[in-house]
Amino acid sequence: MVRFQVYLLFLFFYLTQTLSVLGQNSSNLLLEGKKLLQNELAEEAIVLFEQFIDANFENPEGYYCMGLASMKLKEYKKATISFAQAIALGKATKEAYFNRAYAYTLNHDFLKAIRDYDKVIELDPDNDEAYFYRAEIKSNINREKEAIEDYNRAIQLSPNNHEYYYERGLLQSIVGSYESSLADFKKSVTLKPNDYVYYKIGAIETKYGRDKLAIEYYSKAIEMNPQEVKYYDMRAFSLMRLGEFQRAIEDLNIAETKDKFDVDLYMERGLAYLSLEKYHDALKDFNKAVALAPQNSKHFYHRSRAFFSLEKYELALIDLKKVVELEPDHLDAHLFIGDAYMEMKMYATAVTSYSVYLEKESDAYSIFHKRGDAYFANKEYTKAMLDYNQALALQPDLGIVYNMRAQTKFQLNQAQEACADLILAKENGYSQGYHLLKNNCE
Repeated sequence: MVRFQVYLLFLFFYLTQTLSVLGQNSSNLLLEGKKLLQNELAEEAIVLFEQFIDANFENPEGYYCMGLASMKLKEYKKATISFAQAIALGKATKEAYFNRAYAYTLNHDFLKAIRDYDKVIELDPDNDEAYFYRAEIKSNINREKEAIEDYNRAIQLSPNNHEYYYERGLLQSIVGSYESSLADFKKSVTLKPNDYVYYKIGAIETKYGRDKLAIEYYSKAIEMNPQEVKYYDMRAFSLMRLGEFQRAIEDLNIAETKDKFDVDLYMERGLAYLSLEKYHDALKDFNKAVALAPQNSKHFYHRSRAFFSLEKYELALIDLKKVVELEPDHLDAHLFIGDAYMEMKMYATAVTSYSVYLEKESDAYSIFHKRGDAYFANKEYTKAMLDYNQALALQPDLGIVYNMRAQTKFQLNQAQEACADLILAKENGYSQGYHLLKNNCE
């Protein structure tokens, strides 16, 4: 969350404004050191600052400049020590506390950084940057409520700073306040358009199922940065939810030209092809997904769907068994295994797979229906009857199940009861058993 750049507040101003007031002799060391530091020669500057401190060990300027040079070299611990010495010798300015706070932050000493930002705010109550950076730290140490209060104050003091709205929006999304986050992101891009912020807006719109709006924002992100793969991926995802599978495929084709190793791309495009009943094209993409991520169960699962649609049930079963190996409680895989065995007329084995599902979900009426069909096909009519009874107990308006129970009762020589079920099947919208009703019950 903490997105600090290596930034030294007031460094350039401080160095340029003090050059003219230095004396001669040892003061020239400070002068020359500052010139070196301005020219990004921090190591050389430190040598001169050390010499100045040796001759003027009670002068806070030398320690302060050492702190600035250490920051340039990313030696943040040393920087905090130098700034502390400068403050102790009398340079207790808001700039000194701010820079030490920043050094503490980059050294991951967050509580000390907060205390220094507190001091900056005490010295300068309208310092929006101090509130902002303190908010960044608080958000990073799970003090979200306090962080939002600091962001609010920073925005109050500087209402046209796009970064403040963006960072507050990020935190709002983390704590689940997505509508507030959305408002902040929209304000941020109004102040300064940014492709990633457009993408974040699109992601929230997608989360709320507002896919048409999401597509508009993903399109703006792509217009600003057409090289970013995930913008195409997410727009394709929203297009697929709207049933625009061909447009989604076009986006994913573009994404593939930019990243041929994006496994999610192949998964999404495979699903789009599956929805368009282009099963061979789907298989090609699922094969790539499996090759790139062979431990991901969903890749095998979706490839099994393509095999199943092509009536390649043996190959579907190989993938489904791999799914169960990787994820034993993947209930849809067990269900699909049962369906594949049904197509292969291996009814007893189908019963076993459906039973695994029912062990986990005992109120799944549709699975009782399927297992009842497997028992019926295997001529185990009494067991079929029990499953149909259970399905109807859970969901009483299943016309097709009344029809199957009627056929089971005919097999068990319960003709009168079978006729009653055929009437219930018709009353519940299933009319395909009408010929049985007409020929056997009238």
